[in-house]
Amino acid sequence: MTSKQYFFKLLLTGLVIFTSLLTFHRSVAQPIIPDTGFIRTARNNSIQAFIDEGGYTLPIFQGREWIAPLQKENGHPFFHSPEPIPGSIVFSGIEYTQIGLMYDLKIDGLVVLPPDLGLRLILPKHKVNSFIIGNDKFIRPTIIQTDQGLSDMLYYRLIYPGPSTVVAHEWKVMKLAPDKEVSVSYVDKVEYYMFDGKKFQLIDSDQDLIELSGTKNKELKKLLSSQETRFRKQPEQALITASAFYDRKK
Repeated sequence: MTSKQYFFKLLLTGLVIFTSLLTFHRSVAQPIIPDTGFIRTARNNSIQAFIDEGGYTLPIFQGREWIAPLQKENGHPFFHSPEPIPGSIVFSGIEYTQIGLMYDLKIDGLVVLPPDLGLRLILPKHKVNSFIIGNDKFIRPTIIQTDQGLSDMLYYRLIYPGPSTVVAHEWKVMKLAPDKEVSVSYVDKVEYYMFDGKKFQLIDSDQDLIELSGTKNKELKKLLSSQETRFRKQPEQALITASAFYDRKK
């Protein structure tokens, strides 16, 4: 066994012991031990050490291979960039940081790049709890949220995290291009949902925002008008304004 292999094995053993002890304490201690900054730092540093030392054997590096399209394209199917973006992911309840992520909006698949393998893997969706790419956070709905109208087969970008939660489902569709040099191009699509206290409602207009509670809200209409905010032109700003307004009323 080389010194590097021994070091990696030692780290792996340490993480297993650390995780076991933490789980034991959380299961028997009253009250439950909080997830302190020290614990989060120790856990993240351990995980990052595995990644740096050939951690492609970690559970996060699994899934089917992402295959690049054969036809010529105008644009790309990814969120923001066709190159990996530094981010973090909560996978099977464990947080991994400093991971290169790519979010394919055509297939709604989160892609990771295991170190030194030259592969791109699409993570199994049912094991992904949430992820952050750059400054954008995405969630896969919980069981409660699926009962409230979202799909656990999709990822949603979190726009507003308050009681009147706002999320967006974004995707790209392929469009045949007439240019002989390019076979297809991509068209961006998006749907916005706001939680009204019972269900996530599809919001597609200013009228949807104003009538979210079931009755026309003249005060909110006046507020949006005073800020010159219109859903058609500034959908996310209008949604944030409306959500904050409803939360103040609760």
